[in-house]
Amino acid sequence: EANYLKLIFRYSENKEKEKAFETAKKLLDLNPKSQLVHLALYKFYLDDNRPEKAIESMKIVLSSTKIKPESKIKVLADFVKFVSKNEAYEGELVAITSKLTETETTGKTFVEIAQYYLVKQDKVKALDYYEKALKIEPNNFGILRNILLLHIDLGNDEKAEKLSDTSLERYPSQPILYLINGVALNNLNRYKDAVESLETGLDYIIDSIKTEIDFYKQLSKAHTALNNLEKAKAFNEKVKK
Repeated sequence: EANYLKLIFRYSENKEKEKAFETAKKLLDLNPKSQLVHLALYKFYLDDNRPEKAIESMKIVLSSTKIKPESKIKVLADFVKFVSKNEAYEGELVAITSKLTETETTGKTFVEIAQYYLVKQDKVKALDYYEKALKIEPNNFGILRNILLLHIDLGNDEKAEKLSDTSLERYPSQPILYLINGVALNNLNRYKDAVESLETGLDYIIDSIKTEIDFYKQLSKAHTALNNLEKAKAFNEKVKK
């Protein structure tokens, strides 16, 4: 098997796709239980416009215990990319990702799926997969930020407020957390708390005009609700400036 795989790799490197494909098929004939060969086969099947065979190979790769997580992530990324252009096969993606939930040990897999659903504007499913990713990688700030932003987008203000508040204990110098916290508090009509959070967060902004503008808009909103009209006007002026 190892020699066949090396030969497939060499042919592919030399742009001899037909020879590589034929070698892969020969290996499969000789060793039908080979899982590693499907790392090559799925790409050949996609290029050969045989989507059913490609998906069959991708499923074998993604459910294999012999294939490294890094390789699986590349295959999953191709799977997601293929399904985004061929939505008729979305059921296949859902089926394999449901199985992955039981065995997966890396958050990157779920991030790939979350991003697929984001492109489709299905934010509820995207949030679900980001939360799965965070369980595996609890220290991944990028995943945490995306979860918080989705909570705001979906109107889950209480969840956004609580999660951003507890996250600030771990990341006290991240301005985005203060901003999300302030947005959630404004939406919950807790304007005094919003002002406090937003004013604290302002001190941590470094060279980001857009973030600064977002803070000023939220501060203006909070002060307007508190009837501090002069302060609200002052923050509006800062936005214009």
